[in-house]
Amino acid sequence: MASVETKFEKNFLLDRVPPSYEELQKDTINDGYVTGSNGVYERIREVERGSAKTWKRFVTEVLSGVKIESSEDISEGSFMDSWKSLATDKRLRKIRLWHDVPLMAFDIYQDELLGFGIAGSRHPTQIAADSFNPPDWINQGLEVTGLQQLQDPNLARLESGESLCGQLVLSAHGSTILVPELVLPASLVLTS
Repeated sequence: MASVETKFEKNFLLDRVPPSYEELQKDTINDGYVTGSNGVYERIREVERGSAKTWKRFVTEVLSGVKIESSEDISEGSFMDSWKSLATDKRLRKIRLWHDVPLMAFDIYQDELLGFGIAGSRHPTQIAADSFNPPDWINQGLEVTGLQQLQDPNLARLESGESLCGQLVLSAHGSTILVPELVLPASLVLTS
């Protein structure tokens, strides 16, 4: 049975690895983007946490910056069949670090996007999201909430060898910012 969740988020470019990252819950995520247009996309996801793996299918609609997402569990076989059929330009691999208070996910992208990272905060309402102030170590000038070119379905379409690091992008506040490159410890780089 599918579950539906409304997500109110704020996103920031990471210019450094979260402090005490070794103590945070760590997931390895494989996302495959099956379809997408007009603010609606479908993806499959494999999450590895320790020795356990889970597989899900999501349908996400983005309306005025708010995500409405339905998800359902799928089998490993269903995930693998879909994953194998996807072109590599529709796949993303990342390490996600979870911070509980405030609830934040730190996505450290892999492969062609290695060195790129986003911190995302999740909130129960849009008012809570709008009033959120990130921890001091996150540069608030790098807010990228709602920036289409930095949404995962678009990141998955980057050309092989194309890097976001060092590129100029338009921030959520209308200013031009330089995408920083993270210096990553070996424990935050996937080797296979």
